[in-house]
Amino acid sequence: MKKMMANWGLKLASLVFAAIIWLLVTNITDQPSWFKITDVTVQLQNKDKLEKEGLVVEVLDNSTVLESVSVYAPRSVQDSMTKSDLVATADLKNIAGLDTEKTVKIDITSRYNVSQIIPDHNEVKLKVEKRSKKGVNIEARTTGKPSDDYIAGKPKIDKTQVQISGAKSDIDKVAKAEVSVDVSGLADDFSTVEEIKLYDVDGELIDNSNIDMNIKEVLVNIDILQTKFVPIVYTVTGEPASGYERVGEVESKPNRIQIAGKPKALSKIKAITVNDPDLNITGRTQDLIYPVELDNYLPDGITFADKDEKGKASVVVHIGALQENTFDIDTKNISLTNTIEGYDVKLDDSEHKTVSITLQGTESALAAVNPNTITGVVDLGQLVAADDEEELRDGTYNAKVEWTLPNGLKAKGSTEVRLHVRKNN
Repeated sequence: MKKMMANWGLKLASLVFAAIIWLLVTNITDQPSWFKITDVTVQLQNKDKLEKEGLVVEVLDNSTVLESVSVYAPRSVQDSMTKSDLVATADLKNIAGLDTEKTVKIDITSRYNVSQIIPDHNEVKLKVEKRSKKGVNIEARTTGKPSDDYIAGKPKIDKTQVQISGAKSDIDKVAKAEVSVDVSGLADDFSTVEEIKLYDVDGELIDNSNIDMNIKEVLVNIDILQTKFVPIVYTVTGEPASGYERVGEVESKPNRIQIAGKPKALSKIKAITVNDPDLNITGRTQDLIYPVELDNYLPDGITFADKDEKGKASVVVHIGALQENTFDIDTKNISLTNTIEGYDVKLDDSEHKTVSITLQGTESALAAVNPNTITGVVDLGQLVAADDEEELRDGTYNAKVEWTLPNGLKAKGSTEVRLHVRKNN
């Protein structure tokens, strides 16, 4: 006991000295200093009140984010303090009227006892507008090219309109809503869910982050159609005026067209036939030039393969004035048919070895005539029908010749030849 109490004054002095040293060290190492906290979000107060009044608040310049906040605090606070310990607010209750831009003061406090807090900016920039809404029709389009000999049909969507709302200036910019589907390399029907995108009147994509949409996506179904080229065939009616005739084939631009459809339906189509009552040349002395709406003649389930196809054709039916030329045809080119039993009938060529025929046609058609290739036929049945007697008498008869002529030519008047008729003994 005596040992413990010995030098007690010295021991107490040592304890007091140690406490003083500890206080000195603590004060030296925990001196306050500046440090930074980043990415602090400013909370907007009473925003819902403005929204109930039909107003829309849009933050400008990302001003609700404090990229850097400087805090003056002791080391002990700095070691444990994070951005969640800072409370930054901007109260909108005193905002009045509608301006292009407003500013609201930022208040910032700390859950720790710190000396100073200085944010990198002390105001939130806002735009306050009336809320507007409207419905916008949704358009669907395809991009890319399917497999060879295939095209994409018109996309079908399960919803045709989107309701949008937001600041009036944002809503007024929206000119159309669109979904886009890439059909590159496809050869079969295709379904997909695609995001709706908004565009302005110039076709520029609009940032819709500040626009509310009742739907964000739509289901798109696309038929992939097979294609092929088919000719266009025209039915022309009527006859031109006397002395005129239709010349050559119908001229059509285009004269064939590429169509598309399901393979089964497409396989049945060999041509597009145009039966237009206005393709009538009755009494005409000049070419008939006529526009035709080809889409009126597409069968059900068939469409044009080219999306830009106008479905029009320009049709010309050529009408030419008839010209005449006379040709001598060798009588050897005339044959006799339907021989009469019991009679010998021969062509009388004792005076003339040729017969004349006047042909009518266009200049080019007449110029191409080779008299040696023109043949005629005499039907002997006409002799029996023309004779009133029960049987033919020996003698000379006249008979008409039926000519075989090149296309585009016709004989003017009739041609007769003389026949010798003699009854067999």
